[in-house]
Amino acid sequence: GKSGVFERLPPDDEDAGPARSIEGWVVIASGVHEEAQEDDVFEAFAEFGDIKNLHLNLDRRTGFVKGYAFIEYETKQEAADAIRGM
Repeated sequence: GKSGVFERLPPDDEDAGPARSIEGWVVIASGVHEEAQEDDVFEAFAEFGDIKNLHLNLDRRTGFVKGYAFIEYETKQEAADAIRGM
């Protein structure tokens, strides 16, 4: 059967980068350790620019980080630098 087979979007390098938000540019970081603290992520990404907002989603059941973070920068250049640097 075809269960577990999904369609894929063609790769598009033009969209591979920070996403525009109302107040800045957002980077989605994956692979964040489940026991990471907000300060750890902030310190790792602060070297690329001024962080306007940082959000770690927590698992309701365990209280641990789900493995990703949203980091918002003022400028697209800062966000792009963070993507390249990490």
